[in-house]
Amino acid sequence: MTGFDDLEKFELIDRLEKPVLSFHLFGTKRKIIEVHDFISGFPYSFFIRTKKGLDIWNLPELGTRDAEVYISRFPKLIKFIQENENTISSDLWGLLYGYSLPEIHQFTYDWDTWIRKIDRLNNLGR
Repeated sequence: MTGFDDLEKFELIDRLEKPVLSFHLFGTKRKIIEVHDFISGFPYSFFIRTKKGLDIWNLPELGTRDAEVYISRFPKLIKFIQENENTISSDLWGLLYGYSLPEIHQFTYDWDTWIRKIDRLNNLGR
């Protein structure tokens, strides 16, 4: 199970500094519920999603599962992610994860397309 290793690596669970903290969890139903119970001890909003959905208590007892965990200080942000995870664009993920604006700016444009457009415009002017 790698979830606890990820929590230690981030070292933010007890002083969550970014708008959203997320990590990938791999383990049995029991381990996933242990992570749920552990995070529940902190005053943050969170959800854990597996391929079978959000109801981790109805997972099969046997076998291991992949789960995505999202934690935030902002309940409405967690609800937004839970409802729109598949439609969030990469630049918005950058904001949610707390990247600096110059870093987010790198994801905002398709730079290759933009450069081709500028080159085409420059060539037309000559």
